[in-house]
Amino acid sequence: MATLTKNRFIFLELLCGLISAHGLDIAIVGAGPSGLVSARNALKDGHKVDIYEKSEAIGGVWYYTDKTGNDSFGFPIHSPMYHGMRTNIPHQIMEFPGWKYPEGSQSYPTYEAVWSYIDSYAKKFKLMEHIKLRHLVEEIISLPNDRWQVNAKIFPAQQTQNKTYDAVFICTNLYSWPYTPHIDDADKFEGIILHSHDFRKADDFRGKEVLIIGSGESARDIGRLLSKTAKRIAISTNQRPFESDEARLQLYGANFSYKPTVKCFTPNGAAFSNGTSQTFDTVIYATGYRYKFPFLSNDTGIKVDDNFIYPLYKQVLNIEHPTMAFIGVPLFGVNNYVYDLQARFALKFLSKSKEFPSQNSMYLDTNAYVENLWKVWKVPKSKTHLIGLMNFKQYYEEFARIADIAKIPDIIQTLFHDAIMNIFQDPVGYRNYKYIIKGDKYEKEKE
Repeated sequence: MATLTKNRFIFLELLCGLISAHGLDIAIVGAGPSGLVSARNALKDGHKVDIYEKSEAIGGVWYYTDKTGNDSFGFPIHSPMYHGMRTNIPHQIMEFPGWKYPEGSQSYPTYEAVWSYIDSYAKKFKLMEHIKLRHLVEEIISLPNDRWQVNAKIFPAQQTQNKTYDAVFICTNLYSWPYTPHIDDADKFEGIILHSHDFRKADDFRGKEVLIIGSGESARDIGRLLSKTAKRIAISTNQRPFESDEARLQLYGANFSYKPTVKCFTPNGAAFSNGTSQTFDTVIYATGYRYKFPFLSNDTGIKVDDNFIYPLYKQVLNIEHPTMAFIGVPLFGVNNYVYDLQARFALKFLSKSKEFPSQNSMYLDTNAYVENLWKVWKVPKSKTHLIGLMNFKQYYEEFARIADIAKIPDIIQTLFHDAIMNIFQDPVGYRNYKYIIKGDKYEKEKE
């Protein structure tokens, strides 16, 4: 028995040595920012990488196309970009660690500038040679010893490719699956109904009477753009508007109003919860998105219930099969820094530099976290993955501590907090500010 135990120990040592010497075979699903930064970290650590991307170009949500619905191969268009769109946070906190935006860039860049920056990152770190464009991942199947089979269809030839990997990174964006809430009598409305995901140009709605349903930044930004072309616009929201009447006039013009939640639709408009009604010929749902992973087989153990993905340790590692990592699930604005942190966290365990926690301890940690959110803080299940502004620093510092990796610089958190507060303090002109980081401090001035 002692000899068998010793031999098993030697085998494990040899296996770890092989992993260290030759690296892992890693499949990355998605060539957006989270997939690219994951690939860069994996390659830097000596692993082999294939990046599967179903569309014709890299960039994820930042790759603009005039197309909506499905593309020519029947793939859902996952980009929600639209003309006139600029970021609502400065590029300094959207950067990939180790790669700056070009000198002189606007602090709040256009989507074109963001995509060019992402493209330059992929080329700088030689990621393009690892990307398989027009490769639709149809199924990921769990294999013995926590390995994976990735089945993909290659377009336009529609050939099938099956390949096995030691680990899988799920880096598909949230914005592929628009969420449209149920509202009574929507089928009776005789006008145009679309989701903000399919909004492209404000000029397409010239002279229209538009109702926007939603309380987020996209609702306000689309409203701002439509104020220059539409005849009349209204935003239906269950939140109290934060801007002053003067700011509202500057943002949206005189032919704008806020409305309470929609009670039901009518053939030519909508009735609201306060008993009023109004006519509209166009309705735009700016109501967010839902997580979906249709390519994950049941044996992966991953479930999505009311937009809550379970079971994930620290919202990254699949507890049932920890060689599967999800990058980009938590929602907050410092995206690329967080993607980088999550990728480094996962790779630390996958490379055996840190031992995976026991499955039981991962479940206990995850269950305690979500129970506290749901029962103590009364966070609805659908918002479980939304990290609040005040919890952000705690989240990334815990990540760094557990995996013994470098944390996100404090200046990024400080600047992020200032940028968010700036939206509330100056809703009209916050994009006109320029941020300059100097060491562990920053300067802010009007451009």
